[in-house]
Amino acid sequence: MTVTVDPRSTACGACIVTCPERALQPAPKRPAVLDALCTDCLACLEVCPVDAISPSPVHPIEAESYRIMAERVDLSAWPEGDRDVVARMIHATADESFAATARIGERAVQ
Repeated sequence: MTVTVDPRSTACGACIVTCPERALQPAPKRPAVLDALCTDCLACLEVCPVDAISPSPVHPIEAESYRIMAERVDLSAWPEGDRDVVARMIHATADESFAATARIGERAVQ
């Protein structure tokens, strides 16, 4: 997943300086998103003063990947927010052992 910058953007640059991967680049009317660099940290959403940044729709391949993972891995023992973090860890690494071994810190869900 990446993000989309809509026309409400004022091109203030807050998202550009916040992006740890430099996936947002200056452009004439609004920042351009380099999808290949975006890691979906969503830090840009938090700093946009006009809420002009939103997550892009889930790609069909990603949706299918999560569906397959749900069939193979039982995450029901995890509380809701923690479950989402563990699911992303498993999805990103293809390591199903995180379902039983992950430790989620207090601020991980935020």
